[in-house]
Amino acid sequence: MTKERFKILMVVHCFLPESIGGSEVYTYNLSKLLMEKGVNVTVLTTLHDLTLERYKVIKTDFEGINVIKIVNSQFYVNAFIDYFMNPHIDRMFMRILAEEKPDLIHFQHIPYLSGRLPEIAHQMNIPSIFTIHDYWYICYRSQLIRPGIGPCPGPSEGIYCASCNGVSIPNPTAVPRFPMLNKLIQLPVIRKLNLKERLSPWVKQKVRSILYKQPAEEECLSNPYILTILENMFRFNFFKRQFLFPKIVTSPSYHLKRRYENEGYREIVHLPLGFNNPDKVERLAFSEKLRIAYLGNIVPWKGAIIILRELLKLQKRGAVEVHFHGRPNDKLYLEEIKNLARAFPDGSIKFHGAYRGDKELKEILSRVHLVVFPSLWEENYPLVVREALLRGVPVIGSKLGGVPEAVEDGVNGFIFDPYKEGDLAEKINLILESPKILEKITEGARNTKIESMEDHVGKIIKIYHDAIADNSDIKNIF
Repeated sequence: MTKERFKILMVVHCFLPESIGGSEVYTYNLSKLLMEKGVNVTVLTTLHDLTLERYKVIKTDFEGINVIKIVNSQFYVNAFIDYFMNPHIDRMFMRILAEEKPDLIHFQHIPYLSGRLPEIAHQMNIPSIFTIHDYWYICYRSQLIRPGIGPCPGPSEGIYCASCNGVSIPNPTAVPRFPMLNKLIQLPVIRKLNLKERLSPWVKQKVRSILYKQPAEEECLSNPYILTILENMFRFNFFKRQFLFPKIVTSPSYHLKRRYENEGYREIVHLPLGFNNPDKVERLAFSEKLRIAYLGNIVPWKGAIIILRELLKLQKRGAVEVHFHGRPNDKLYLEEIKNLARAFPDGSIKFHGAYRGDKELKEILSRVHLVVFPSLWEENYPLVVREALLRGVPVIGSKLGGVPEAVEDGVNGFIFDPYKEGDLAEKINLILESPKILEKITEGARNTKIESMEDHVGKIIKIYHDAIADNSDIKNIF
C-alpha cells in the first residue's frame, strides 16, 4: 500500500467522544482510514463545557487521532451575528494554521466556530475542500423545517427566515431581552454552577422565554422586523460567498446538492459517503410480534412520536414491539412519547437510551425485523438508514430529503409520508397481514449495494491531491 505524505486539518463543529452524530462519526471514520494510508490528520473542533474558560484550547487525541478542541458554546451568544461569525476564533484559527501548517483543510461543519474560516484559509494560501452535511448555511436551524408546519419552502435568500419561530423549537437567533443579564450569567462563577444541567427541561424552557424575545410567527409574517430580515439576508449571502473559497464543495446526497444549487449557491459535486462493509445480522424469524427499532436522537424533528401515533391506528396493536435507541436530547419531548406509550400493552414500547459503536448497533439490529426512520425534516444522508441496510435490515423511511436515495419502495423497505396520517400504519399493516412481504424487503436489504469506505477514501485522496496541485478541473474526477 502506497503511503501518502501530506497533512490534513479536519474542521468539524463537534467530535467524539462528547458528541455523536452523522458528521462526527463520518469525520472519525474518514480520519482513521486516511491515517492508515499514511496521511497526517488533525481534527479541529469545539468543546461545549461551560465549566471551562471560554476559548481555552485543549490538545488531546482520540483513538490515535490528534484533536484540537476550542471551548465554545451558543450559551455565549448576545447578538444575531454571534451565531455564525466570531472574530476571536478567526484569530485563533490563523494561529492554529501557522502552527499546524496543513497542506489542505477539509471543512466538515463549522457551527460553534466561525463562518469566515474558508475565507481565512484562502487568504493564507491553504487549499481547502468543503463537505456539506445539512442546511445550516442556508438555515440557522440546520433542518429547513418550520416548527409545527413542515419543510421550509424558502429560505428566499433569508427573507423567509425572519418569520421562523416556534414554541417547541425556539428561534435560535432570538434577540436577548436583557443583554446585561445575559452577560452576567456568563461570568465564570455562574458558569461553574452548571445550571444548564441542573435545571429541569420545563424550567429551562421558561428561562429561555424570559431571556430572549420570541416574536409570534403571525406577528412576523404580518409585520416583519426589517432589521431581522436584513440580518438573515446578510447571513444567507455571507455563506454563499464563503462557499466560493474552497476548491470543491461536495454533498453526500443529490437532494442536498439540489437544495443549495436551487438557492443560487455554486455548483456542488455529488459524492456519497463510504461505509465499512459489516457482516449481515442473522435473519430474525417473524412469529407473533413484529419488532421495530428507532435509531437516533430523540428530538421533535426526528419524528419518534410519529411511530406511536401511527401504531395506535393498528387493529393488532399488541402485535408490534418498538425499541427506541437514542439520546433523549429533549426531555419534555421524551415525556410526551412516554405518556403516549402507556396506551400500549406492557413491554411493547421500550426505551434503551443511547447506543455507541458498531458492536452495539449490530446487537440492536439482530433483535429487530426492521427500522423505522420517521424524520420530519429533509435529512441529507442519514447514516442509520444505510447502516441498517448494510446489516441486512429493511427500513421504512420518511419520503423527505435523501432517504429515498437509499430506500427503494417495496424492494429493501418502504417510503412513507410522515405528515400524512395513516401512511406509516398502512405500511406496517401490509407486513402484519402478509409476512412474505417482510421476507421480500429483508432480502432486498441484504442485497443493497452501498459504496465502501475504501472506495470513498480513494476518491477523497484524489480530491486532496488535485486541490493541493491547484487543479481547477477537480470536479470532473468522478
